[in-house]
Amino acid sequence: MAKDLERADSARQLGDELQLHYSDPANCVVLRSKENRILLTEFVLDFFQKELKVRFIVPTEDAKSNGDDAGSPQKQRQRLAADPLVQMAVDVFNGQIGDIRIGPRSR
Repeated sequence: MAKDLERADSARQLGDELQLHYSDPANCVVLRSKENRILLTEFVLDFFQKELKVRFIVPTEDAKSNGDDAGSPQKQRQRLAADPLVQMAVDVFNGQIGDIRIGPRSR
């Protein structure tokens, strides 16, 4: 969860809400799961000592797909490299991301 929180573009408290802004929805996929949302809400309560709702602000898929190169191989490679599970594997194994291949496995 800490890695995904580090990837937030900004975080601010507005009233009874903690807003976490992400420019890429893939950066907060793990945090937005139900189990992690519950844990995050508990951590926020412990830290701020008051009950705050956690709200994720991410761009919509419509706005994201307006670019012509949204489905380009380069964009696909970037999305795969930024995937939270890939980043977690890199951290666990103390590795690095090399060549990213997309397309059928038979190539």
